[in-house]
Amino acid sequence: MERSGRFKASDAEHHEGQRIHAAACDAWRPDVAAAKWQAIAGNTSGLAIQGAFIAVLATGGARVASGALGVSILMACLLHVHYLMAPIEQWSVLPANTRWAPRRGGKDSGG
Repeated sequence: MERSGRFKASDAEHHEGQRIHAAACDAWRPDVAAAKWQAIAGNTSGLAIQGAFIAVLATGGARVASGALGVSILMACLLHVHYLMAPIEQWSVLPANTRWAPRRGGKDSGG
């Protein structure tokens, strides 16, 4: 009982609360930055992939209509673009999913 009185008397409770809050904010900020990057990269890559799909479909459709290209070749090209969608999206958000190591000389590195 006496020990908790000393703890409050030295204002350590307030100091420890501030220290814990600062540590929580330091841990939270990189995650928010990673979420922003993931949102931007994911949407941008999705838009690029959909644009490529539409471009292949439009160009191939025009060539099929003119008789310069067979429907089977157009379908093969569209399937190829569709097959590449998942790997491109995974690679575009990779930096956001990677945990960054603590900086040298920081609090976490012990230096």
